[in-house]
Amino acid sequence: MVPFVDVDSWSRREHFAFFQGRRNPCLSVTSRLNARRVVEYRANCKTNRLSSLLYRAVMKAVNGIPEFKMRIIDLRPVEFEYVDAAFTYVPKSSEHKLHSNCIAAWDEDAKRFMDNVENAMRLSEVNPTLCPDGGASQQLVYLTMLRDFDFTSITNPWGDPWVDTVPRIAMGMISKDSHEFSVSVEALHSFVDGRHVAAFLQAFQHEMDAVFTWAA
Repeated sequence: MVPFVDVDSWSRREHFAFFQGRRNPCLSVTSRLNARRVVEYRANCKTNRLSSLLYRAVMKAVNGIPEFKMRIIDLRPVEFEYVDAAFTYVPKSSEHKLHSNCIAAWDEDAKRFMDNVENAMRLSEVNPTLCPDGGASQQLVYLTMLRDFDFTSITNPWGDPWVDTVPRIAMGMISKDSHEFSVSVEALHSFVDGRHVAAFLQAFQHEMDAVFTWAA
């Protein structure tokens, strides 16, 4: 059953209508976070890819903020109980270094979720595609890691804002000295304000700092 929002009693009703009336209702913010603890964990334990650890930290943060789980289905706002990860991956078998899209089901258990990420990568090695099963769902967050460069801002392609309502989160190259990296967040302003982005970034940083607790 689709979890539609009761618009008549919704405190955000006016804001939703205001921003959805815009051609581009997206909010785009880029900030700097620190991945030192994640890098240390990966160097010491070597049990997971760096990307798997970061994706888990991102998704734990996202799933703790209701506004980041709101989407539009059949022109109506909904709030999902949880959202899954959709991420880009370049298969080792890709002759031209073209990326594939992958889906990893969310799981509160860190190991199970990171196993889902790894399994999605393995599947992509065998069957690379931009349209994986479940890729058309709105119950997702789009993730990408741009390992080769830093950035100060970034924008992604978007479709019709009444149909394409999935937030985009991009992560840049991690500095070898400071371990800082850029994190870009794009989401519909119809649902997400600056304070929600701030809450996400704070939660993401917290999860990275606590990696030795949840990834062990």
